[in-house]
Amino acid sequence: MPTLVTILSVSYPQQVYIIKGMLESEGIECFIKDELTVQTNPVYTYAVGGVKLQVKEEDAEAATKILEEQGYLNREDANKNPYKWLEVLSEKLPFFKKSRFEVKLSVYVIAVIAAICIPVYFFTQPGTAKKLAQPFYWCIDNINYNGKDYIPQSYGLNVMFKGGCKENINFKTPGTISLPGFKTFPVKADWELIKDSLIISNADTFQFVYNGRYAIEFSGQSMVLKSKSTTIYCTCFYLFGRR
Repeated sequence: MPTLVTILSVSYPQQVYIIKGMLESEGIECFIKDELTVQTNPVYTYAVGGVKLQVKEEDAEAATKILEEQGYLNREDANKNPYKWLEVLSEKLPFFKKSRFEVKLSVYVIAVIAAICIPVYFFTQPGTAKKLAQPFYWCIDNINYNGKDYIPQSYGLNVMFKGGCKENINFKTPGTISLPGFKTFPVKADWELIKDSLIISNADTFQFVYNGRYAIEFSGQSMVLKSKSTTIYCTCFYLFGRR
């Protein structure tokens, strides 16, 4: 299979026929690339870089000289092709060579969109600390300690909003947290994040329940905090109700 070189690109197939005939009269075999693509829809000419006139690599210098002499191009223009990257990429991906232009274009567009959107998505996602502290508080659905479920019951300042919940975790800044008690006042403790793990320490009561390193799992508006001994099931609650 001879190596083909593009020596001229034009907008429409009709423009290349005369030039092709002229070169062939000089004994230079010519090939036309992307002719059918542009005939299918003329708008595609801008995407594929026009209809390309190609010759064998050993004939490229002679063909270029003839086109220069006839005023069809100059050496500088021959090296300018803003869509050359598209052609080169297609040549490097064998499974694309024989694909229809619509398929190539769709893949390119999807790849570009993905390259833009995926980093944007991850960079705009709130960090773990923001997710913990962003809601008004986290409702406690259930606390499991050493395989047994317990129902927390706090005294004092816990207030149940209409449609809300009585027992909750409240992540405050800087680094303090309020946890439900068990027929006691709410538990005060410290919290920090280390490699996306929640560390709860210095609980003023129920240290054996709350102190420890927790893995954090978010799912929609729910959160599960899980340490070696304790699992806390939470639901996000905002000032005007659950979301």
